[in-house]
Amino acid sequence: MKVVQFRRIDTSETECFMDVYAIYSNAFPPEERQSMDVLVERFEKALNELFVLEANQKVLAFALLWPLSGTHFTLLDYLAVDSEFRSSGYGSMMLSCLKAEMFNRDNHLVLEVENPDYGIDTRSKQKRIEFYLKNGAVLLSNVRYLIPALDFSNNHVEMRMMLLPKYDITQAECAKIIEKVHLEVYARQTNKELVQQLISELPQIITVLND
Repeated sequence: MKVVQFRRIDTSETECFMDVYAIYSNAFPPEERQSMDVLVERFEKALNELFVLEANQKVLAFALLWPLSGTHFTLLDYLAVDSEFRSSGYGSMMLSCLKAEMFNRDNHLVLEVENPDYGIDTRSKQKRIEFYLKNGAVLLSNVRYLIPALDFSNNHVEMRMMLLPKYDITQAECAKIIEKVHLEVYARQTNKELVQQLISELPQIITVLND
């Protein structure tokens, strides 16, 4: 029987970190990926936190978190399962472990998912939203959310914002998340005008859906 361990990785100078980067490179397109140098820099500065699921010294899945300073929210920057082990329940297992980690911190996870109403591969994007909903997340259904493309193409990607576990977020809290994510996580690619635009479009009452 395979014994699966959930643990935090504290240094980039390990074989485990390189295994994570291989999964990361395979799971995300260039416009959604940071470079290896950026990831290592963030990791060494303790901006990102890395958690893995592993068995027999093999990484099955990883999650990269970014605690948003001055808030009780943490961005789920990336989550991926090794292609060899997809559809085996490890994505849900990772979310369950992260939810327990957030409970211990009195925090909520912020999830960014591509908006299925834009671009191609609509079904895949919708399935990702359904996966998070099935695992206890809620969708901020009336919030428009954009992030800059990470390949410095000056494009923006239409996204949806979700929270895990369920939380009735206020307009002010949502504005703070948008500000923190853009000016901390996407500082190299974003601009203040986009942040101001997204915040100005926020409705007074945020609608959360869990199905």
